[in-house]
Amino acid sequence: MIGMSHRDKMIYVLRSRLKYKLLLVCLLIYVLQCGMIVYSYQNAAQDIKAEMIDQNMKLLNQANRNYFSNVILEINRLMERAFVESIFWENNSLANEDKDYINENAKIDQILSSIYSYGSYADSVYLYFNRNRHLYIMDEFSHKDIPSAGAQNTFAIENPDLNKYTWYKGALQSRGNLYLSENLNIRESANTGTGKLLNFSKSLFNPLKKDELISVISINIGYEYFDRLARELCKPEEKLVIVSGDGTVIYSTDSREIFHPADEALLAKLKTAKTSGHADMPGRQSVLLFNQSESSGWYMVKEIPNRVLMEDVRRNAATNVILLIGIFVISIILMLFIAIRTTNPIKTIAYAMEKFEEGNGKLQTYLHRIDEIGKLNRSFNKMTDKINYLINSEYKAKIDEKQARLEALQAQINPHFLNNTLQIVSGIAVEHQIDSIEKISGALSTILRYSLSRNNELVTLSQELNNVEQYLFIQKFRYEDRLDYRVDIDPSLLGCHMPVLTLQPLVENAIKHGMESRMGTGIIRIYNETDERGGCLLVVEDNGTGISAAEADKWNRKFGGEAREENSGWNGRGLLNIHDRIRYYFGEEFGLWVESGSGQGFKVMIRLPGQINTSADGPDTGREAWPE
Repeated sequence: MIGMSHRDKMIYVLRSRLKYKLLLVCLLIYVLQCGMIVYSYQNAAQDIKAEMIDQNMKLLNQANRNYFSNVILEINRLMERAFVESIFWENNSLANEDKDYINENAKIDQILSSIYSYGSYADSVYLYFNRNRHLYIMDEFSHKDIPSAGAQNTFAIENPDLNKYTWYKGALQSRGNLYLSENLNIRESANTGTGKLLNFSKSLFNPLKKDELISVISINIGYEYFDRLARELCKPEEKLVIVSGDGTVIYSTDSREIFHPADEALLAKLKTAKTSGHADMPGRQSVLLFNQSESSGWYMVKEIPNRVLMEDVRRNAATNVILLIGIFVISIILMLFIAIRTTNPIKTIAYAMEKFEEGNGKLQTYLHRIDEIGKLNRSFNKMTDKINYLINSEYKAKIDEKQARLEALQAQINPHFLNNTLQIVSGIAVEHQIDSIEKISGALSTILRYSLSRNNELVTLSQELNNVEQYLFIQKFRYEDRLDYRVDIDPSLLGCHMPVLTLQPLVENAIKHGMESRMGTGIIRIYNETDERGGCLLVVEDNGTGISAAEADKWNRKFGGEAREENSGWNGRGLLNIHDRIRYYFGEEFGLWVESGSGQGFKVMIRLPGQINTSADGPDTGREAWPE
């Protein structure tokens, strides 16, 4: 994985582990579930939003019709009923008589008490009677006869300055129509200047004399009345606004907006809307619900933030998310358990297979399972038993036979006697200053020690080349100018391993069958070529007469495993022996093959692994997987 990008490493890890694949499938299922939940949430959110809007519209319509519109209608009826009282139409001359004045006050007190007591919404009732120039006040103080320091009289104020009251001037201008204004409580404003009220006023003129004012009546409603309405209709985050026909805010839960023009966004929605409906306010992240009063034409408007409107949806979504996370965690735990229970036995079998491939044929696995994995384990154990039997009974027997033949050939000469003899010859040559004999005996001694001391052992290419050069040094003395050799090996390959006496028999074969059957100088080349599989590819080539292409193909088939017959020609047995030993140590991917043609020389290619492990106890006969 060295040199791989992070993305390639992640893909490699996912592809190389069954456990991760199972977890990935679980994750994909979870993502699919999340997508379905999100899709369902979006659809459900729209449905719930529509349902919530419909419920709020019904409440708003009911409140406007039964609560607000009825109050306005009731105020109109109470004023009309008061104006038809006979006291307003009696002869004006009675006003100067004390008895009639007392009766007049009592009658007006009765009328105002009736209006004040009729509904719980009235904070106070004012009546200006033009005939006696009195302003009558009916509120909590006068209704209960509680003295008030804010007025000359608890009930009536004589000759008041009415021009300072907006409700009075507006009622005169409205000429019998209901006039709405914001009013100050007369008693409280006299002391503190506070006590704002919503005022409904209407004037009464003589129908026979249109400019003759008879009376002005004013009914005041405290904003607490609308606050109660807002608390019943709205949550703390929501907003209730009452807008008159001219766009003035009559009431708002935000007191700063009262009796100011409504904001442009709200008015734009109301102007383009019907008497009742709803509209989204994207800039404010809210929904606007409105209902118009049939009696007054005023709008009752409720603004609901989207987060409040979707609160139940979000709560349900949060619950679902928590449940989904819980299900996901449980699923991951179960999937991990299943993955571990599934992959660990497979890893055990895979490990046993790797060790078997390395040469540990005795390693087997024992899994007490009756499922497919258990069946795979039992089949693997049977397979290893059978392979071990075949190796022990057939393959190793053949290798042992060939090794015995080699040992028999090597044992024909007593190594100690021969080595001592060479030492004596070399000593005599030195004594008589015969350098050629000394060098030949030294080279022969080196070859003898090399061949006898390294039986059943792997050597490096560097060691093997040194032995071959000693051999060629001796042959050069024999053939002189008739023999020429060249060694051209990449230094990076000198550490490659091979069985002992791999190259020397091939060089000896080239001299025997290549040079002795031709005239002129024989050339032997030892060099390497590039192996596309990354191994060590060596070539031993001569310029002798060679063999036919058909004969070369026949030997290549034998190298590939075709039945072998005894050959009395050139030393094919030695090539087969080298080929078998290479395959024994390194595997069937390695060995020899030949190329030749009549009169075109003879070439032997040796393919070896680039690198293997060795130990002090001898060669590691485990075979490494060759890259394909």
